[in-house]
Amino acid sequence: MLALCAIVVARAVIVTVTLNHLDDHAKLVSGTWQPASADARAVLTALVDEETGERGFLITGDKSFLHPYREARAALPDTLDELRLRLHGHPGLLRELDAVESAARHWREVGPRRELTARRDAGTRQAQRLVARGAGKRAFRQVRARVDTFQQAIDAQLVDAQEQADTAIATLRTTYDWSAGFLVLVVAGTAVVMRRWLLAPVEALRRNLRAVATGQLHLPIEAVGPVEVAAIGADAEAMRRRIIAEVDAGRAATQALLQRGPVVVGLRRQLDSGPTDGLSGVDVYGLLQPAEGLLAGDWWDSVRRPDDSTALVVTDVAGHGADAGLSAARFKERLTILLRTELDLLTAFQVAAADLDDRPERLLTCLVVQVQPATGQVTWINAGHPSGLLCRRVGDSIDTRALTTTGPLIGFPADPWTVSETTMTPADLLLVFSDGVTEARRADEEFGRAGVVRTLTRLPDLTPATAVTEIVHAVRAYADNAQRDDITCAGLRLAPA
Repeated sequence: MLALCAIVVARAVIVTVTLNHLDDHAKLVSGTWQPASADARAVLTALVDEETGERGFLITGDKSFLHPYREARAALPDTLDELRLRLHGHPGLLRELDAVESAARHWREVGPRRELTARRDAGTRQAQRLVARGAGKRAFRQVRARVDTFQQAIDAQLVDAQEQADTAIATLRTTYDWSAGFLVLVVAGTAVVMRRWLLAPVEALRRNLRAVATGQLHLPIEAVGPVEVAAIGADAEAMRRRIIAEVDAGRAATQALLQRGPVVVGLRRQLDSGPTDGLSGVDVYGLLQPAEGLLAGDWWDSVRRPDDSTALVVTDVAGHGADAGLSAARFKERLTILLRTELDLLTAFQVAAADLDDRPERLLTCLVVQVQPATGQVTWINAGHPSGLLCRRVGDSIDTRALTTTGPLIGFPADPWTVSETTMTPADLLLVFSDGVTEARRADEEFGRAGVVRTLTRLPDLTPATAVTEIVHAVRAYADNAQRDDITCAGLRLAPA
């Protein structure tokens, strides 16, 4: 009996330590190395977009090629910052990342900056001569080589973490085999010294245990015979069930490592905003930065309505991470589908908000702004969300009008929502954002609406892309902990006639 107890205790300790080890490596895979690998690929994509846009402009003179060039340059610093946060505590990888950034700066200096300056000052032929010399091309090859080296280092860490998880699963299986075999030996030795009248129930117990030891875990161990033998049988049955549970847990952990990444990426794609090039008469741009991994409780989108108006939507689900992301995805699917119908704005919103979630405590805030580009009419519903802003430059300052609350939070029993109206002109910029912008904190002070206005005041032109990019960058620079909440911001401006 003492030997049996020792085996159970030793096995429990080994299994507990191994499961903790497995959980740690699973978190490393899904929380650090998979996102870092995706970010590293995003760095290469941004650099390629930047290089392609610059080459296209030099060859054709078409300024539309500079759009991806500028977008890539604007997005790259945020991606590098995210990578540095993920790789904190890994100095070797951070040095590799510094080498990537240094190579990118060198390429921009000898390539795009000189070539674009030459085209502006001396014309296309001088720029093409610089391109023909190949300095920019050679520098870009060095950038790609640095990114490839960095990507390989991250992927090596990812593979190592996955192998460690596989080793932990193998340890669980070995522990099961070891404990089951010793249990058979203990029971067999006990049968030899027991009296003859115990042999029949002990032999039956031995048969059951042998079946379990050979892998027939589905066969129950019956607790029969005298009290002592029945107690052993009950303990063996409990161990069999525990072994089954832990084997299933190990199998589930392996499947989770294989499935979790694609599922999360797929759900993030569902929450991403749709394309804005199909909108009529407006220019729209937005950014979303989740607080945890890839999933956020926030989302924003722009929808072209049947009357050619555009609906700009931003929603914030209480909480963040996977659970909040699922609720956000359900609400987004309902609301965006209804906004594409002939229903008026209020009816579409009310239908989408009705019976939203099977969890009554789940609360959402939402701001829906409908803009008619032909007339400049602005109609909105604000369900407990931070007020949107209509911004216009007046001299050296920014004049703002707030799209204030018109009803309660979604999921909160209170009075129904109403619709408010105003107008905007091509000089106005419409901004919508989540509380991750206004409630970003440094010590005891919030970024607030004042921080948004300060950021806009410094900008030469209130375009959606520039304003949104600078506001998100300013929030991250201001906050003591930029990962405390999801950060979402989107802007809309009437397109020039």
